[in-house]
Amino acid sequence: MPGNEAADRLADLGAQHPSSLTGKAAVPTLLGIKTIARKTLRHTQQTWWSDKKTKLSKWYKSWHLDYATRSSLKELELPRATLARLLSIRTRHGDFAWYHRKYNHKDANLACSCGRDKTPEHLALCRKTLGAFSRWPLRPPTPPSSQADGLAYTAALIGEPEAFEAFIQLTHHQYEARKLRSSVHHLSVQNELLKHENEGLKEALQHKKKHRKKGKALDLQQRQEYHGGSVFWSPRKLREARAREAVRERDETEEKLQKALAKKQRKEAQLQRQVELEEKRVERKRLKEMREVERAEKAAERARKVEAQHQKKSIQQAQKRKRKASQVLSPSNKRQKRAGAAHAGVQAGDELSATPAKVTSRGRNVNLPQKYR
Repeated sequence: MPGNEAADRLADLGAQHPSSLTGKAAVPTLLGIKTIARKTLRHTQQTWWSDKKTKLSKWYKSWHLDYATRSSLKELELPRATLARLLSIRTRHGDFAWYHRKYNHKDANLACSCGRDKTPEHLALCRKTLGAFSRWPLRPPTPPSSQADGLAYTAALIGEPEAFEAFIQLTHHQYEARKLRSSVHHLSVQNELLKHENEGLKEALQHKKKHRKKGKALDLQQRQEYHGGSVFWSPRKLREARAREAVRERDETEEKLQKALAKKQRKEAQLQRQVELEEKRVERKRLKEMREVERAEKAAERARKVEAQHQKKSIQQAQKRKRKASQVLSPSNKRQKRAGAAHAGVQAGDELSATPAKVTSRGRNVNLPQKYR
């Protein structure tokens, strides 16, 4: 209906600023209570933050950070290493020159690899990062050349966490190389310290071993004697005891020398036995090779003789068959009944002479029996 919107707006204003404290206007509503609670909470937070902000460092206040608990912070979505870099720049508590000097970190490296002191704004002023200026996120018109320019660009990066992460990834390899050099330097120093400590322990151990050596008491009492508590040893007995000690030491030395000599002789004898065994082995091998050569020669000689015998025998058999074939028998001196057999024998001889002799693979003649011919 016309006028409802204006009526609603006037009703809201009346609820926020009641004109009278009596009647329905004096009764609080749920919406009004929530509105008052939000305003009170916001006012309390701002008052607390304003009070605490005065106690913060000048560096931290220069970032003009607001107190916000409800809205989700984009910084918390960064990787932990990148978030640590961002927080260290905000607080100036990190790998910076002034921080190491303040807490007297004598083993810390105060300078960057480019030669300048480590500062929060040096991230944008280092000559190594300036080499990639064309790829910087939120790149200014000109490269930063002063501390104020570096702080301004760093503040812009911190205000945009995604841009800060991109910038850190762009220059990450430089910091990794620096960390690697620092680690190598630390390991080399630790190695040198451990080396000196090891040498000192060795010297102390040798010194302790030297002091551990105890002197031997002289054997002054050679026989069983009964005497009182106080004993007086004469110079003669001392000389005798020292002489006995010298003899004992000489005997021990001679015994050690004899043992060493015997050990050396045993070792030489063992080496000599090994040499003799090696010579015998070589001689046996040579004799074995000679015997094998002789056996091979004898086998070859036997094979030649057998071959010659086979050839001679085959020649003789061929000549014998030729002689039999050339013989002519007279039929007048034979009986009539043998005539047919003689004629058959002549024909068989002709057939034998006509057929060549069979020879085996080794050159031997094969003569079949009469019944298989």
